[in-house]
Amino acid sequence: AAEIQAFVSQSYIDFLGRPATTAELSTWTSSLQSGSVSTFEIVRALADSPEWTAFVVDQMYLDTLGRRPDAAGRNFWIGRLQNGTTVAAAAASFYGSSEYIANEGGTYGAWIRDLYAELLLRSPDGGGLSFWVSQANLRGPGNVAFDFYQSQESRETRVNLLYQTFLNRGP
Repeated sequence: AAEIQAFVSQSYIDFLGRPATTAELSTWTSSLQSGSVSTFEIVRALADSPEWTAFVVDQMYLDTLGRRPDAAGRNFWIGRLQNGTTVAAAAASFYGSSEYIANEGGTYGAWIRDLYAELLLRSPDGGGLSFWVSQANLRGPGNVAFDFYQSQESRETRVNLLYQTFLNRGP
């Protein structure tokens, strides 16, 4: 029972950024013990919840813009995610926003260096920096941010971080 409660408790912290209430902990623990739900179903329920969507939006604001969301912006992004916008597309919008670019030095060069550091965990080489600055000028920062966020290297970095965060090991 203690192991099941620990799983439920940690799932709430991981997905919703808060501890489970006594009622939530009791309900999910009983359901797991009885076999009426699996651990996957609990995680899926949390990940499909409106609360998770709001938590993701709040984290995007904090992680990219360094601030809490204003009510209108928060509601806008919650609505977008609930209506099919992927987390990747939303994250790219944050990384490509004029506010983020301004916060990171206000030039495409400074912004691209920051994208490398944030999403790839490394510095750009000279050719890469020049290429992406030219792409930002040609295609706009939103498209470049999406390309960065969805790149194979960025996805691998995120998967590695998930393994480290949740399993304390590499993949």
